[in-house]
Amino acid sequence: MNLNPHLSALDQIDIAVDLGAIPPPLPEILTFDELMARAPHPPPEVIEGILHQGCKMILGGTSILRNLPRLPEFVVEWDYPLMRLAKELNPEALRRPQAKNKVCTDLEFVEALLTERPTSRSAIVSQAAKIDISSAT
Repeated sequence: MNLNPHLSALDQIDIAVDLGAIPPPLPEILTFDELMARAPHPPPEVIEGILHQGCKMILGGTSILRNLPRLPEFVVEWDYPLMRLAKELNPEALRRPQAKNKVCTDLEFVEALLTERPTSRSAIVSQAAKIDISSAT
């Protein structure tokens, strides 16, 4: 085997390993204590218990503004120290399953619960409970 004069013998890979004929040697086996002694310290926390410096965090949420038009959904990514719009992420895919008491838009509420004739608040709340809409909505 020809040795590259710019590399030491330890840096060069056996030609059989390089061609894939045999696997490279495995690293030495360490005990837990040896591994922990060599492990780097974790980076400082930016948000206690949630996010370390150098890590990424993705936040999502739905806006429900009763008196304003509904905003388009989006996802932001916390890439310390900046918050960036994550256009490649789908807010729908990140959403958790809807809670027992679902939240609806004003239009959905009106279409589902209000009629042409006047109805008492207690009747509307009772009807809302039957279709799993909370009384707070």
